[in-house]
Amino acid sequence: LPWERVKTVSLHGRRDIWPLLRAISFHDLVGVYTGGEDGPKVIARVLKSKGANSFQLIVFENLGYRDQRIREFSIDEVEEQSFHPLNFVLLKRIRLPIVPLRLGIDDEKYIHKAGLITKREVRAVALSRLDVFDTNTVWDLGAGCGSVAIEVAYLAREGMVFAVERQKSRSMMIRKNIERTGAFHVEVIHGFMPECLESLPDPDRVFVGGGLSGNSATVLEEAARRLKPGGRMVVHTVLMSSLEKCLSLFQRLGWQHDMVQVQISRSAALLGSVRLDALNPVFVIAGHKPI
Repeated sequence: LPWERVKTVSLHGRRDIWPLLRAISFHDLVGVYTGGEDGPKVIARVLKSKGANSFQLIVFENLGYRDQRIREFSIDEVEEQSFHPLNFVLLKRIRLPIVPLRLGIDDEKYIHKAGLITKREVRAVALSRLDVFDTNTVWDLGAGCGSVAIEVAYLAREGMVFAVERQKSRSMMIRKNIERTGAFHVEVIHGFMPECLESLPDPDRVFVGGGLSGNSATVLEEAARRLKPGGRMVVHTVLMSSLEKCLSLFQRLGWQHDMVQVQISRSAALLGSVRLDALNPVFVIAGHKPI
């Protein structure tokens, strides 16, 4: 094995699984220092819960002693095994993601319903305005199919990304898209805003792409309150009423902000030539919370 390519993390004495999730999102070989005889089972359960079935577990037990063992398992096989307390786990990727994790993934590569997706071109504008750093904690509110959260995860490689969605069917689509892209450090939060935001860590960046009907003012207020000083909030909306609420909030809070309208037309074949097919215009409002 090319040990220089192994990303090593430790779960010994800690419950924080984020280092493991980040590692399997971007590395084909991940070494894990475990916390005892149940360590391999804990790892397998985490992988299974995230749909990370593309990894094989190689468990090293009691190395350097006469009874040392090196065994290989699939995720499903681990639960029925017993392990020596002195063990180390190597996760080896055996299948690449269906869709490579990157920026600008084609809309068709995401599982989504009836075109309800932040279009690739508009997604690019959102990411540029968010200005995500690699260690940022990011909220995607009204995440839809998860396209923005997943591409944010490509940038926030050492951070945490939360995709918040109230509709169960869409939450399931996000999970499927996470499995397809391997963006395993995106955490799906299924619930109603703002109540479901209470348990989340304060964000450095907030993207609001949906869920601005009904109690939209309350959601925006809570997101603005929780946003860390110096953080950025970017809101996408097609409704003038939501645009007005967002601008009014930023003005009242004294945040520096600006707004652009994104109008995209895509080429489409017609009679041996090409025409332009216009997509719905989208308002992109970006606010910067003072330090």
